[in-house]
Amino acid sequence: MSNIIVIEKNGDIKVQCFEKFKECDLYKKCGFRKAEGFTNVAEWTVKGWRIMVYARTQGKSGQENNYDFPPPIDTTLFFGNVGVLCYDKDGKLSADESTWNKLYEELFGGFENLDDTAQEDEEEDDELDDVSDEDKTKTGYLKDGFVIDTDSDSVLMEQEYVFTDDEDSMSSTGGTGESGGTGESGGTGESGGTGESGTGESGGTGESVGPE
Repeated sequence: MSNIIVIEKNGDIKVQCFEKFKECDLYKKCGFRKAEGFTNVAEWTVKGWRIMVYARTQGKSGQENNYDFPPPIDTTLFFGNVGVLCYDKDGKLSADESTWNKLYEELFGGFENLDDTAQEDEEEDDELDDVSDEDKTKTGYLKDGFVIDTDSDSVLMEQEYVFTDDEDSMSSTGGTGESGGTGESGGTGESGGTGESGTGESGGTGESVGPE
């Protein structure tokens, strides 16, 4: 029996078994009517297995294959179903889906086992175990200037704002204030020497003063 792996365009993996199989007929097993454009796009040798991938790199929009292939074809766009042939050391197509998944992992360089990583983290020594309690906060963190113990006596106090001389003069009612020398009621204000009553209509230079 010969097993061929067909990766459908939606990413599903199907294993087809045949008593007699010819490599030249693989395009038919992948659902294509013609062999045109269906070529060998990648080949690897992993743990005694010879892996060959056949696919089409041209096709219609919407027919793209969504499977994540290993490098160097991880960025290549394929259309329709993709055929994978896995020959064992005896030259037989004996790989099933489980075998392909293991080979697939090897082609990616191996995946990280999260359970093993978590166990390694638990077995690692805590660097704070060798730090004295005086150098730790009450919550167990290292006093490094960034972590502040909320129960400590070090509390930020409000500071009274001190006005500068310039700010004092700006906030007073003299000088340039609204009631100052240049204010509305000041020397140059509306009622001042040059105001409406000074040089205005009734003033020294008003309309009723001087010859007609």
